[in-house]
Amino acid sequence: MSFNYMTMVRAVVMNNILNLEMSKMKKWILAIAVLALSAPAAFAQDELQTLKDQVKAQEKSIAQMKKQIDAVEKNAGSGSSSSDAWWNRINWSGDFRYRLETNDDEDPANNASGTEFRNRVRARLKMEAQVNEELNVIMRLASGSSSSPVSANQTLEGKLSKKDVWLDQMYLTYSPEALTGFNILAGKMANPFIRVGGNQVIWDSDINLEGGAFTYQTELSDQTQVGVNAGAIWLEQDWSTSNTNQYLWAVQGYIQQALDDISKITAGVSYYDFVKVQGQTGYTTGTGNSATSSVLANDYNLLEVFAELSTKIQETPFSVYGSFIQNQGTESGYNDDTAWVAGAKLNKATDPGTWQLGYEYREVEKDAVLGYFTESDFLSSTTGLTSGGIGSSGHKISYRYQVMKNVQAALNYVMAKQETSTVDYDFNKLQLDFLIKFK
Repeated sequence: MSFNYMTMVRAVVMNNILNLEMSKMKKWILAIAVLALSAPAAFAQDELQTLKDQVKAQEKSIAQMKKQIDAVEKNAGSGSSSSDAWWNRINWSGDFRYRLETNDDEDPANNASGTEFRNRVRARLKMEAQVNEELNVIMRLASGSSSSPVSANQTLEGKLSKKDVWLDQMYLTYSPEALTGFNILAGKMANPFIRVGGNQVIWDSDINLEGGAFTYQTELSDQTQVGVNAGAIWLEQDWSTSNTNQYLWAVQGYIQQALDDISKITAGVSYYDFVKVQGQTGYTTGTGNSATSSVLANDYNLLEVFAELSTKIQETPFSVYGSFIQNQGTESGYNDDTAWVAGAKLNKATDPGTWQLGYEYREVEKDAVLGYFTESDFLSSTTGLTSGGIGSSGHKISYRYQVMKNVQAALNYVMAKQETSTVDYDFNKLQLDFLIKFK
């Protein structure tokens, strides 16, 4: 009994101890659990407060941005500051050229010769204003003489006299968005007609036509484009009883065909109908066209066929071109009515250190083109040669070198011959140009 009693006592004591320890453990476990649950809640509360602060800061920043946007829109509406302001829709460009020129011509049959050395300058300043997405207005000032449509050169002479500046372009261009590739020009405009190789047998490069014209080009495929250029050009206005208004109807059609990735050919036909110029004065002085009593003896209806091939030779740009012209308006007995030109260009002077070489040969009979508008630089010298090379043949070699960005040096050499019933001129011209462009 004693043993059992003592065993029972020990059991009761141990049970109480265990109950006590379990009670303590439960308290610790409960405390740990409470701590484990309350700590994330505290951290979450801090993080939530941080997010709330960030949202408030973003709301404040957005409000400030809205105020800035409202201010910009207000200024734009008043025209005081906006990317669409009128002064941001005007582009300026121009060029300046200084030329050293030597002309040397002689008439062995008449024992006459002459040599001339000239310093000449040309300056042009162009403004192009974008009226809206479809309409532009272009104006350009240029040096030169108001009486000459084919040159903007000014010879440095006249005892330091001031040089003239004229409006040589003033026209609009309208390009409707609904008709891609279609453009209307009106005013005293840049020549819209293609001149392959930049040749100047019909038109001097300084010619700016007056009247109205349109150009249109569209794609037949990825490789083929076709186009047409046409114009109604005023030459002289006379509303007297004789009604001798003189004007030009002109139309030109062409195709541009890609032959491969590097080659393209352009070919077309032009027709220029000079209306009522026959029998008129003012077109004959120094031009070389046939004249009767100082008026044009022939009409001038020019049919031109032209082509140009552009390609590359071992990554170097290369092009060849040609044009054939016949005047279909000559009277009976006047048979000098054809002209042709052929040329080639190698490389392009674009980046500093690059160059371009060109060669051209032409034959222009006496009444093939209207001498008043053809190239003024091909001949024109001291002893009676007619301007533009009417009734002449000859070679023209040109070289251009890109000295630096927007600055070129050029050398042009003309070796030509002009034959008439009374003279047989041999002619040489050398030009050294320094050309500066800006935009």
